[in-house]
Amino acid sequence: PGETLVINAKLDGKVLITSVSGNNTIQRNWSRLVLEDELPFDRPVLREGESVIVPDKKYGNLDADSAMVLKHWEEPHGCLIVEIGANEEDLASILVEEGHQVLGIDLRPWNAKVKNYARMEGDFVALAPFIKPWQFDVAISTSAIEHFGLNVYGSPEVEDYDSQAMREVFRLLHPGGRCYLTVPYGREFRTNGHWRVYCRKTLQ
Repeated sequence: PGETLVINAKLDGKVLITSVSGNNTIQRNWSRLVLEDELPFDRPVLREGESVIVPDKKYGNLDADSAMVLKHWEEPHGCLIVEIGANEEDLASILVEEGHQVLGIDLRPWNAKVKNYARMEGDFVALAPFIKPWQFDVAISTSAIEHFGLNVYGSPEVEDYDSQAMREVFRLLHPGGRCYLTVPYGREFRTNGHWRVYCRKTLQ
């Protein structure tokens, strides 16, 4: 809080953060946010040592993943949306305010009550077979798939659980549906403890 941050995104899976606070300048590596070559904002602020906040004229302060999804949003009014890993951002609230219906699925409880927002608590891969397939217009997963199968947030430890999750995502989408996905991206695939960094090959 109170810091001014300059963020330079690089395609090696790391982000260099220059933190300027008073007369002190501190540089540190932060390997969570690599979304595009060019970030869609000018002046993010670091919150709680982890989350980047993006000022937005219409929606106020947004987390970086929500800002990225909204930057590329091209969907018609009234979509049926499934959000996988729906617990740490305001994207669902914004989408229902814009006239969409959202089903959020997350391992962790969330007590917020939002109109036109349904919620399932549990493992997405385990729950997805009980959801009617091919019915959703849009699937969204922001900074979530990279954690699947790595024994974090209560997820079981399964080697290809991220791939299993993506197969379920596309089973739920109707033909022509769209998936908005953000994950860490780098030159080479690797696992950093609780998350994966993907490369072009592993994304394909």
